[in-house]
Amino acid sequence: MTEGDPLEAAKRGAIVGGVVGPTADLLGQGAQAGWRAIRGNAGGLSVPEAQLGQLAIQKYGIPIGAPDLSNNMLYRTGTDQLGKLPFSGAGPAAAAKHGAWQGAIATEMGEPGATNFAPDVMDRAATRIGTVFNDVSSRTSIPPAETAQLVKDLDGVLHNAKRVLQPGEIAPLEAQINDLKQMISDNNGTISGEAYQRLTNAKSLLSRLERQNSNTGDFAGDVRDHLDDAFSRSSAPADQAALQQARYQYRVMRTVDQLAAGSRDGNISPDAFMQKVTAASRKFDSSLGGMAYTGGGNIGELARIGKLMRAPPQTGSADRALINFATTGLAGGSAFAANPLMMASVPAALAANRAVGGYLRSGGLANRLIEGTLNPSPFQPRAISPVVAPTANVLMRR
Repeated sequence: MTEGDPLEAAKRGAIVGGVVGPTADLLGQGAQAGWRAIRGNAGGLSVPEAQLGQLAIQKYGIPIGAPDLSNNMLYRTGTDQLGKLPFSGAGPAAAAKHGAWQGAIATEMGEPGATNFAPDVMDRAATRIGTVFNDVSSRTSIPPAETAQLVKDLDGVLHNAKRVLQPGEIAPLEAQINDLKQMISDNNGTISGEAYQRLTNAKSLLSRLERQNSNTGDFAGDVRDHLDDAFSRSSAPADQAALQQARYQYRVMRTVDQLAAGSRDGNISPDAFMQKVTAASRKFDSSLGGMAYTGGGNIGELARIGKLMRAPPQTGSADRALINFATTGLAGGSAFAANPLMMASVPAALAANRAVGGYLRSGGLANRLIEGTLNPSPFQPRAISPVVAPTANVLMRR
């Protein structure tokens, strides 16, 4: 075919259109959304999402971006599609964000500086928390006045369990409670610090019972809670703050340990973490049902921040355009790939893609979205996409 062959020209136009067309539309929408963001009125972001994003950035140092916060399809789908191109920088940015989120959870567990929940992190946390209990128990015992209340609490746990559990589930729980009550009786109503440690360490029968099926395990957890409460009330005032912190860190550790155990690299899923925090919050935070009423404290906030990091809709348009370009060009079906001028434009296009994607993920844009939602401007931005996008399409078709 000759250079002026109409068929060859049509093929070139189709290839260029398949790659440039979506990009031109995206840039047109991007110009409008970027302008609106700069003006502080981007839309698609609710006040609770803005407040949560503000918490993520300012309180926990998590680099939440506009695609996480907004329901605007440009931010979410556009950033995802741009991130699939080579050298976009999206992968390292996502890893840094996930690491910062996990690092905030690890800090709540008493492990600042960790960015995942690898075995060495979990072992270090368990050892440190256990040391606090060992230290306090070396000089603390639970006196008769406290064990009298503990026995009443244990009877209440058993009463409630019998209303819920099957006979086979009740038997080991009842045996554990009876053994504990007998030990109290045999020691004149006192539980020594050493005995408390034997009852609550990771290898104890009570701990093993906690790890059984969820029904029995939940009630075994109630037994531990009442035992811990009696121990805390019996400790010296100077030790109570350390115990309270250690118990909270233990709770966080037990919230993530099963998730970490099922991970190949110590990273956990935001969705799975939310499920664990919700279940724990129902038990610890409120008789009304937990997070829905109390917010769940810091780990409740981190669970909701994790839910911001949701996957965008998968349209695949950028993938198809890139694949069509590569396969058609490299297969020799077009003169496009053989044209030095056109091929020379690829690095510039990838650099531009990295810049646009970086802007959409940037903290500056996220902060403008948050500020624009929490303190909206009375001025409405101009709509420039209807001008830019058609112009780009006309130029592309020429």
